[in-house]
Amino acid sequence: MELTDEEAAVVADARLLLAKTRATVKVRGHLEALKAALAPTVAAGHGAWEAPDGFDPASAQIARGENLDGTPYQYLDFPKHFRGDVHFTFRTLVWWGRAACFCWILGGPSLPAFRGRVKARAAELAAAGIGVWFGGDAWDWEGHVALGAVPPDALDTLGFLKVGRRVALADDPRVLTRDGLVAAGTGAFAALEPVVRRP
Repeated sequence: MELTDEEAAVVADARLLLAKTRATVKVRGHLEALKAALAPTVAAGHGAWEAPDGFDPASAQIARGENLDGTPYQYLDFPKHFRGDVHFTFRTLVWWGRAACFCWILGGPSLPAFRGRVKARAAELAAAGIGVWFGGDAWDWEGHVALGAVPPDALDTLGFLKVGRRVALADDPRVLTRDGLVAAGTGAFAALEPVVRRP
């Protein structure tokens, strides 16, 4: 299969590719800044969370890839806990060409409690722009539905809970600035913390 003229132009465009490399480094820096901004909240608050056994509040990961449904992506998991089907991770995903997502990925024995807190605070969370992902698995980033449009019982059908804010990059390019990403990430984290906090 041959490259199209458009594809060949992309491969040959050193300026475009160098700009992509520079942008990748800068987005990583923005994710590092968000981690630093979240660290005091995580350190102070994690004792009140319904966290799973073995949870380490300092555990974090920044990673990237080239093909999430066809486009590059970078993410921060902080705090991070994945053990089998037990998920307790706050993920910030910068999905190039698509969106920035700020959400808790939750699963395991405490899932009913997390669902119950989302239901109990549905109006408050919806007002903060929070929604739920209805995808095939925890790694599907399509299917975000505003919480106000979700029937409460629909949450019971999910084998995991991915709840958070999705910001389309075309709608709010400020989220790609350092200050914009940090503000959006810390804001979403604050709005969602009651979901993981023990009563």
